[in-house]
Amino acid sequence: MQEVTEFVNKTEIIKQIPLFSELNWIETWMLLSKLTFFEYKKNEIIYQEGQPSDGFYLLISGRLQALKKIEAGEEKTFDYITRNKYFGILSLLTDQNHSASVKVINDAFVLKIKKDDFQAILKRTPKIAVNMSQALSWRIRRRRLNPQGTSEAKIITLIAGSHNVGKNMYAANLSLSLAKETGKKVMLLDLNTDNYVISRKLGLDSMKPVLSLSESSLGKIEFAEYINTSKEGVDVVNLSVRSFRESHKSDISQLISFLMEAYSYIFIIVESGLNETTIDVLKQSDIIHIIVNDEKKKLQQTRVFFKEIKQTIEDLGEDVFIVVNENQDKRARISSEKRKKILQERIHTTIPYFHAPEPGESFYKEVITYPDSEFAKSIRTIAREIGEVRVGLALSGGAALGLAHVGVLKVLEEENIDIDFIAGTSMGAFLGSLWASGATALEIEKVALALESKFATLSLFDLTVSPRGLVAGKHAVKLLKKNLKVKSFEELKIPFITVACDLESRQEVIFDEGDVAKAVRASIAIPGVFVPVAHKGGYLLDGGVLQPLPVQLLIKKGVNKIIAVNVLPNQLHAQGAYQKYQDRLKSEREELKKSNFLKKFFHHAKKGMRKLFMPNLFDAIVISMQASESILAEASGKQADVCLHPDLSDISWFEFFRARELIKRGEDAARGAIAELKEIRTNQKVS
Repeated sequence: MQEVTEFVNKTEIIKQIPLFSELNWIETWMLLSKLTFFEYKKNEIIYQEGQPSDGFYLLISGRLQALKKIEAGEEKTFDYITRNKYFGILSLLTDQNHSASVKVINDAFVLKIKKDDFQAILKRTPKIAVNMSQALSWRIRRRRLNPQGTSEAKIITLIAGSHNVGKNMYAANLSLSLAKETGKKVMLLDLNTDNYVISRKLGLDSMKPVLSLSESSLGKIEFAEYINTSKEGVDVVNLSVRSFRESHKSDISQLISFLMEAYSYIFIIVESGLNETTIDVLKQSDIIHIIVNDEKKKLQQTRVFFKEIKQTIEDLGEDVFIVVNENQDKRARISSEKRKKILQERIHTTIPYFHAPEPGESFYKEVITYPDSEFAKSIRTIAREIGEVRVGLALSGGAALGLAHVGVLKVLEEENIDIDFIAGTSMGAFLGSLWASGATALEIEKVALALESKFATLSLFDLTVSPRGLVAGKHAVKLLKKNLKVKSFEELKIPFITVACDLESRQEVIFDEGDVAKAVRASIAIPGVFVPVAHKGGYLLDGGVLQPLPVQLLIKKGVNKIIAVNVLPNQLHAQGAYQKYQDRLKSEREELKKSNFLKKFFHHAKKGMRKLFMPNLFDAIVISMQASESILAEASGKQADVCLHPDLSDISWFEFFRARELIKRGEDAARGAIAELKEIRTNQKVS
């Protein structure tokens, strides 16, 4: 364990934590004055079972496990602690010894507030006490429903926004993918009018009887008679639609509570339309997916249905998403902009239509049969989001230095390390958006290598006469649009987010919907170099001003594991480069003493010319900006699970013509951490 005393953006970290996110500036300031950050290494013990409570703990990054002693002194894992979860709170509030030990699984960054300080904060800030009370009540309630589980079970309801929209195909593939990605048990409660439709499509050998809700109080032995088991880890129970419609709320609640003892994820598949029991199911759900296809009429019906749900259920949670299944007929498909306009709601995901290669082949197991299809990849991303096993990639700014990102992308592809979410700033946004659109790392490398000539590099900078900036930025946007596979965020193959800085308010402006090229153009607007982008009556500057390494954007999106790539040289890198520069000058001076008059003349002439142009305005702006950005990026990198930081201090920000060398250094950095990168995908949240 080591206390972190160097620069950490505490305010930004506090904003990301739901428990503290609603505090005013006075309450935030008081909290900041009392907290401390610690770094723990793998296998370290944070506290032992039986020790007295000494404070409030909250996990910022990494992963922990809670262990309890059983017979013969052995320890058993009973829970896992992931990002933004607090622990040790019950012993703190009850003034009892810890009931479990907490051990570090992956290197962890932990926030701690001493016991006396935290109790004083609770007295002065009732808002925290109320939020904590609600969260603890929820935990205790779920633990009572699921006393044997090592993690909280999730209830996911899939409901059709209209008829014949591919709901059952989506349900089958999503449940199969979730079981595969998490290694956990999945239950699918099928409430279709044709009870056996999903069971048949999954190819289950035998069809067990349909369960009536009046029988849901059966014990485990009797209940087993209704379970259709698949070898892929998904169990299916066909539930009587009539008994569901006529049931009392307590019947469905009792069934769900019973299932939570044995399953980590429970899918409830219901038809379109609302009745009292359906409403109760929706209220109990942790996640709701409303399924629709992209036919205009179906989208209109879904808009009305979603409005009805929101009017009926006042306390509808935030995890309600619209999922669009792409139409089989390309000519009948509607653009993402039109879909959004018709629905008047944000679309969470659009699932690409999958063309089965064999006539009559079932679409219900495509994630297993054709895992490399775009359909399967989309389903897998959603499954990882539900299973809390998403891996995100944060790409820093850095102008030409950002070309090192291409090398990292090449290694990720070669090693089949899937990325579920990308956040990019400035040059990281430029390259990240290309990859998210479906361009391969090799295709992006070709774009980068086309800049190897100094003429090509200069062509990126379309100079303009403007008091706002020296470069118009049209050439950069043209290059981006030429290589983007899609136009809008909604069409991207991998979810992507970028950031810019509002000139007037100095606040972040987040882009995760709309036109990709416009968003990236805002994020690359280096102050004083590129003309700022007009936006909603104001102007936007480079996102690196506030978020040079956008790890925090991924955290806010709920991404569980983060790979960060920081290409900005830190102080140590800069000092090393400066020392090498001084050594080179010294060597040149020694060589010059031995040279003839002509060599000395040309040397001094070259030196004099350099002084005329160095440092120039561009250098002064960008280098000073990168100096401050590097401090922020270092702090952000500490919140990532793996942070790659190649030393690029000997390469200047404008040297795009050194693309090949930059890409190679990115590759080397990724290969040097290949074991950690592979572990991040395989070592996930488990039960």
